[in-house]
Amino acid sequence: MISSDLKTLFAKVHTEKYQIVKVEINVHRDSVEAEFQQKVTIKLEKGSDKTTLESPEIDFFIYAAQLRGIVDCEGDPQLVPIKNPDQYWTDLEFLIDDEAHTRLHDARRDNQQGKFPCTERDVHGYAYMIEEFLKRRNNIRNRRFLPLKRDYYHMMAAAFMHSQRTLAIQKKIETSRPAVKKLTDELDQFFVPFRKQGNPIKNFKLYRSYVNFDIAAWTTNLSTQLKTIDETIQDGIKKQSIPWHSAVPALASIYHHCIELSNEPINLLRVGLEMTRGVSSPSKRLDLGQNIAILKQDPAHGHMFSCLDLQIRHGHAHCSITFENNQVQILSLQGRKAKVLRSYQPNEFVRMVDVLLHDLFPSLVVIVILHDLAMLDMLLWSKEYRLSMAAIGNC
Repeated sequence: MISSDLKTLFAKVHTEKYQIVKVEINVHRDSVEAEFQQKVTIKLEKGSDKTTLESPEIDFFIYAAQLRGIVDCEGDPQLVPIKNPDQYWTDLEFLIDDEAHTRLHDARRDNQQGKFPCTERDVHGYAYMIEEFLKRRNNIRNRRFLPLKRDYYHMMAAAFMHSQRTLAIQKKIETSRPAVKKLTDELDQFFVPFRKQGNPIKNFKLYRSYVNFDIAAWTTNLSTQLKTIDETIQDGIKKQSIPWHSAVPALASIYHHCIELSNEPINLLRVGLEMTRGVSSPSKRLDLGQNIAILKQDPAHGHMFSCLDLQIRHGHAHCSITFENNQVQILSLQGRKAKVLRSYQPNEFVRMVDVLLHDLFPSLVVIVILHDLAMLDMLLWSKEYRLSMAAIGNC
């Protein structure tokens, strides 16, 4: 029969959601012939409220003896009861690699040899599972998350390999277009606030709370859309000389594609910039026009976004961009008479498309993918995350 003391503890921990913060176990006997007696003291906290429970009951003692230290879904230390202490220590030992990182290197070799293939999409899939795991405290009891512990090294090896491939792509782009390096260095500052909110679990959760798009699907879509852009450019090269009346819609189409693909990453940049400027909880989503306005108005970084013009985007979308009077004109077709909203000199228009396509857009793509992977890499490598996994399915 469960003692009333243990029932009280269960109510505090499991119903009222108090946290166990300290456990003291005292076992003694008054003489050699006397029986052992025990007294357990457990200190609990919930916010600013603190309470202490004491009991000599044997079931209270057994419960306290089963408690082990883990890290909870918020990245904070927590004591939880473990069903199988031996398994807990085995799992903990597995999650602490040796100094030579043998398990990680073995996992990398498995990936390279096809024994445990883990694609870029798999890496993103694991990131979503981790995000789900860290949403609720009780998920540590859910065996559905056991793959996070079982496949830990293969997942980490795949994430690191994906990061290395992306870095190689970045260096290749920077070699061919020097302006990209300067832009990526500057854009990286927008993501610093996501790395300064506490330990890696807190950082990861904060960052993922502002990611409003499927980065894996976005990355896949990039290759399709960039192929379309390349085909447009190559078609122009083959024709060698294209009349402005034909070139303007083609260039506007390229510009439109780049802007649309940049929509969600630009929102993420705006969030990071606002955090840098002291906004503690920026809006999770603003429309593209608001985001661009905030970025362009920033006194330190606004110059990076001068090539962004929603009028060109709208002009292409509404088939209202033309070449007249030796100028690129964006028209409003509402009303009985078209109205010129904006005009560009041909060279100015070409330069805006060129800077967006070859400088800002590739810098944005690279930095968003790299930062997303970096947040995952830092989480996977952290002791906090390993301790959070150690008791999965053993509580």
